[in-house]
Formats: sequence, C-alpha cells, structure tokens
Amino acid sequence: LHPIAEVFLQHGVTTAAFSANPLICAERNFDQGFEGFFEHVQEDAGTILPQAAQWVRENSENRFFLYLHLLDTHTPYKPDPFMKERFCGEAPKGYSERMTYSLLQAHLSGELEDTAKLDEFVDYYSDLYDAEIATLDAKLSSFFATLSAMGLDDRTVIAVTSDHGEEFKEHGMRFHTGQLYEESVRIPLIIRFPGFEPGRIGGVIGESDV
Repeated sequence: LHPIAEVFLQHGVTTAAFSANPLICAERNFDQGFEGFFEHVQEDAGTILPQAAQWVRENSENRFFLYLHLLDTHTPYKPDPFMKERFCGEAPKGYSERMTYSLLQAHLSGELEDTAKLDEFVDYYSDLYDAEIATLDAKLSSFFATLSAMGLDDRTVIAVTSDHGEEFKEHGMRFHTGQLYEESVRIPLIIRFPGFEPGRIGGVIGESDV
C-alpha cells in the first residue's frame, strides 16, 4: 500500500501539504509523496490558509492534491472575539483553563464531592469550543471563496473531515482520551464533487461505502 499523496504524485498530480499538527511531520514520514511539505507547528488557520491559497494560485493550472491539517479546534481555545461573544456568556467567577483541568482531574480521581463549579466551568469551556469551531468555519469559508474566485469550482473535489471529537463530561470523562463514546468517535466526512447534487448518507461509513 502507498500513501494517497504518493499515488497522486506517481500519476502526475502536483502535491503539497500544510500541517499545524506536530505529530503530522516529516520526521514521522508524513511527507512521503508530497513535493512540498510545510510544517507550521500549532499555528492557526489564519496564518496557514493564506499561504495555502497562494500555493493554489501558483499551481491552479495543474492537477493538484492539497492536504491541510489544521489544529485550531484543539486547546487552548482562542476564538475570534465576535464568535466568542456569540457563543459564550460571561466567564464564570474564578474560571481558567488550568483550574478547569484541576477540577476535572480531582473529579476523575474521586476527590471532588461538589461538582457545581466544575459543571459551570466545563459548560463555559464547551461554549469556547463551539466558538472556536465557528471561527475555523469562517476562515475555511473565506478559503473556499478564494478557490471559487480562481474558477476552480468545476474541477476541484473538496473533502473535510476530523480525527476525533471532544467530550465535555457527558459521560464523566473529558476531551478525547480514555473512551470511545459518540462525542469522540462520531466525526464529519463532507465531500463536494463538482456536478453532483448534495445528498446525505446516514449511519456509519466504511471503506466499502467510499
């Protein structure tokens, strides 16, 4: 088996990747098959997407495969002020990300009897997560609008997915480690094919469905 980028490259497709994830790096051989592999460790989409758009401009006449790995919706959450105001109320008294972690750890170890403050902090933290997702969605919308302005709509397949979701104490757990509940494993797979009418497939999608 060969990585998809390598297969594309073998068939004359220009390939590039932009990764903000320190685990998706050349040191771990994730650059295999990419002519350009650009590492932007933990930088946000506002920095990466304009560079990716410029790469597309320079290669728009070629068949290309572009892989973007964005990390904006990972902690620490720093949403756009407009989205933060839209999705989040006032921060609870005494709130901080560090304190939220401490209370969660105490809860998981059975040392926290009164969870009222923890629940309040986690609710706010979850709202920050929603605001961060909305912030990234707006940045991606701008990037896709740039592709449209280049006239690439009728010859570009766009796929959007994620590697995991997040849990905010729905099952007494946190984030995306130590459990396999829907909050973590149910992820989007959105594919846009030029010329195809929008549709939706319910349920779990496997290799045979692709």
